[in-house]
Amino acid sequence: VQSTVRQANSILSSSWANELIVQHGLEERPIFALNNDLPETNIQGLGTTFTFGQSEFLPNRTDEEKWQLKDNVTWFRNNHQLKGGFEYISAEIDNLFPRELGGQYFFANVADFLANRPRQFDQGFGPTAGLNSFDYDTWGAFVQDTITLRNVTLDVGIRYDVQDIPEPVGNAYPQHPEFLTDFNNDDDNFAPRLGFAWDVKGDGRSVLRGGVGQYYNFLPSILYAGPLAEIAGLYNRISLRCDLGANCPTYPNILTPDQFAREARASLNVTTVSPDLSAAESLRTSLGFEQQLGQTYSVGIEAVYAQIDKAQRLVNVNAVPTGLTFGNLVVYDLRNPNRLYPDLQAVRQHVSDAEGEYTSVTLSTRKFAVGDSRFTWLAHYTWAEAIDQDSNERSTSTSFSLDPFNPELSEGRADYDVTHRFVASGTYELPWGILVSGILTWRTGTPYTAGIDTGAIGLNGLDAQGIETPVFLDRNGNVIDLTLANGMTPQQLSAFLAGQGARLEERNNRDQPDFRNLDLRLSKTFGFGPVELELIGEVFNALNEENEFITATNQVLFTGQLSGGVWTFRRNDDFGKSNSFNNLSFPRQYQAALKVRF
Repeated sequence: VQSTVRQANSILSSSWANELIVQHGLEERPIFALNNDLPETNIQGLGTTFTFGQSEFLPNRTDEEKWQLKDNVTWFRNNHQLKGGFEYISAEIDNLFPRELGGQYFFANVADFLANRPRQFDQGFGPTAGLNSFDYDTWGAFVQDTITLRNVTLDVGIRYDVQDIPEPVGNAYPQHPEFLTDFNNDDDNFAPRLGFAWDVKGDGRSVLRGGVGQYYNFLPSILYAGPLAEIAGLYNRISLRCDLGANCPTYPNILTPDQFAREARASLNVTTVSPDLSAAESLRTSLGFEQQLGQTYSVGIEAVYAQIDKAQRLVNVNAVPTGLTFGNLVVYDLRNPNRLYPDLQAVRQHVSDAEGEYTSVTLSTRKFAVGDSRFTWLAHYTWAEAIDQDSNERSTSTSFSLDPFNPELSEGRADYDVTHRFVASGTYELPWGILVSGILTWRTGTPYTAGIDTGAIGLNGLDAQGIETPVFLDRNGNVIDLTLANGMTPQQLSAFLAGQGARLEERNNRDQPDFRNLDLRLSKTFGFGPVELELIGEVFNALNEENEFITATNQVLFTGQLSGGVWTFRRNDDFGKSNSFNNLSFPRQYQAALKVRF
């Protein structure tokens, strides 16, 4: 990573000031692969998917060169501070992502692997071997007025942003001109904002703060890498269902270029964008009150609410309903001749139709460092609720929606939702200027889904699913035991579930174990003329907490397999049991450091 920043601050007069920032950055992010002659091999039917061989998404590399120009001018006039400015970003991307270039095999069980009967085979190929280069620009401008009244400060402003969307260099599918015309610039992002701070009694001890504003989150450049390459025919992938009679190679071989071209005529996958693809937007509001108690203490409360709209999803628009449902889960067919694009296999499209919301209340208290006080601290408790329809909305190749045409079916707690969180930090000055400090964190666990793992093809008939189907609940809210459906055809399974009033359990309805951590620090500063030396000793996870974690293996309650036209399910007796440790909490660690200031 190379980054250069140039900044110039100018006082133009007693009432005018200007800030200019020019930044240049170059990031090179290569990810290498181990030398392995085998394609990625996935074997289901073992309670989890057993994978070996060359990882299908390695090697890859992204090089990004970015220029940023910002200029802000401020005018001071009586009780007004008027500020305006603009921002320009230009980025050039070289993205190497040859997904499935070495092939990827899926086997339903160990017996099929030993008999060399793959269920599915995927492979990628293209004249650029996965390299795709493109550039894009974004512009932004804002104006804001800060008005200072007797004991109220108001901030009123508006910001406008526009994103120049890159387009493919050509269309390898002229029969589908919309693949090109659906690329539209995102140019309607007006964001008004209002904020205030009210010194309630005019003595600086009671403050009420609040604000409301519109915000936009630009589409990341990586989101366009797949559509730009695949629509132009620079790199494409195919999926062959070997169990349905496709001409799959013999494991561990992969297709030759001629074989790939022949199979691609009927099995080609392509990623596109919807014409209304745009930046996710949110309306955020906050209101808080802080009261000082005596000379050294304060308490506060703050509430935050945000409504998120137009979040991205990646969905297969070529899926066709079969007319069969498992509870409220629609089952799809990916090879129906009546699909939207009959000349293509999977057509995964980036759309902007998901929603979410965030609500939180925070209680805080602090002790100030005033007078001869040697002890200061700050503590927060937050209750929060985050709901969304897709927590992986920036995925470039995997769908996390249970239904491509119904985002509400996937609505549930966000992957990052934490209901309760407590954080406290404090500093105490010992004799001889020695400082001891610490940070204590406790929170409830992040959520996970009690899932049904059916391998490469989801229970809904869709592939490239990044989320397991949640378990089914009966009309009384109890989990339905799918092992009672062993030997049933899909139609019989549908009737079995319907007879119990089945519905999917809400996504992310279970909790990981709680998380605890304490970090401590001891420091002492020595002065040597214009130079200061600070000796620092730190202990991370001082109590050596073993923060347990439930991995994906034990988040699956049932594994299922459709073979010979009937379903077979197996229950995971280790479901919900901790089988690892949270990677945010390592065993107790010690660190010593020397900081020089001059």
